[in-house]
Amino acid sequence: TRFKCDWSSDVCSSDLGPALADRRVTVDSVEVYGNYRIPLESALATFSVHAGQTVSFREIQKGTKALMATGQFGDVTVRTRDTAPGRAVLVVEVQERPWLNSVVIRGLEHAKGDRIRDSTKLKAAEPYSLQEVQATESMIRSELAKRGIAFANIEFDTQATPNQVNTVDLVLDVTEGNRITVSDVRIAGNRNVTTAEIVGGMTVQPEGFFWFQRSEE
Repeated sequence: TRFKCDWSSDVCSSDLGPALADRRVTVDSVEVYGNYRIPLESALATFSVHAGQTVSFREIQKGTKALMATGQFGDVTVRTRDTAPGRAVLVVEVQERPWLNSVVIRGLEHAKGDRIRDSTKLKAAEPYSLQEVQATESMIRSELAKRGIAFANIEFDTQATPNQVNTVDLVLDVTEGNRITVSDVRIAGNRNVTTAEIVGGMTVQPEGFFWFQRSEE
């Protein structure tokens, strides 16, 4: 039988059928695989299911969620390996998230890297999150677009940190490209919303005065 939690979707599932959901087994031992930075003792203490205990699906679910709540793991799967009637070994397989040693944003000239990092929570000394990297990319594009730079190229790369276990350095390379100045915007078909209101909600704003026009059909 198997119990699984996924960090990216915050969803836990089990392949236990309804009849087995309340099955209780005595734990012979708990084995943990996939931890590199996190000490075995720490993982076992967080899981909080120990040899000699008699447990059900609910205790395993609680322990799995506790591991996920640390933010250190992208995936946790618990399997049972029966050793005798009513007895089993619990096999805990974790996917440990790399530790983020440093974050460098290069090539950014028309937006503040520190503000972007603070807003997206992308920072060093925490587990690496692809979602936070993607949020940072989106915010960089948004900030640059406000300044007329609509076609920036952004690439990111992670490199293993020398002499560190499961630890990476992150670099985002930004090529801003040319600044585009919008001198005129024409809105067609608006009847109940003014042109100024529509353009006011746009990321890229026209420059200068008396720019707004409404196209008549």
